[in-house]
Amino acid sequence: MDDLTLIEAFIASFIQGEVVLLSNPNLRCEPIFSTAQLLAKKEGIIAIAKPNQEPRSALVKQDSLYWEEIHQAMVAKSFLPIGPTRKDGFANYQYCPVPNGYQMNYTEALQLWVAWWGRRSRSHLRISMDLLIFNQGSWSSLRDLNCRNSTLFLKTLGREIILQGSDRVVWLKKAEECNPLSKPTAKNVLGTVLRR
Repeated sequence: MDDLTLIEAFIASFIQGEVVLLSNPNLRCEPIFSTAQLLAKKEGIIAIAKPNQEPRSALVKQDSLYWEEIHQAMVAKSFLPIGPTRKDGFANYQYCPVPNGYQMNYTEALQLWVAWWGRRSRSHLRISMDLLIFNQGSWSSLRDLNCRNSTLFLKTLGREIILQGSDRVVWLKKAEECNPLSKPTAKNVLGTVLRR
């Protein structure tokens, strides 16, 4: 069994409320008390899930060599990183289906600002559903987004969220806006801001 197949089996098992015992030369899935753990031979624990917990969620080690594979497999099953990374380096992934017609992004907050800047001239003070951010258990539209001294101030219908430019954030963009030819780049946006 290759690494990706084992990772997918780990995710499928805890989604179904089960715990599996699997291994290959690099990874091992095993039950420990009421949790399912995914361990890497050279890193130790890289993911932890509680199969009986609702809503279903898992903790994934952000600096693991396997993070990209785990992240892609989790997103494919509609599990998204929610909230800031914990002090121990684990991010909380929670079940959160992506609405039809949207592309999920998990980037530094600065990339959200770049996307916001690119659509800003088209919105003209109306609430737009082009960009959504996960806020208090559901997707919320952005009403406004400002950046000062590498700090982003996001306004949704219910609250203001303050992020550093390097913080990672989950956000959605309408699929038809994901055309690479119309995508603003950080260089173009920053050049426009500096010329003003």
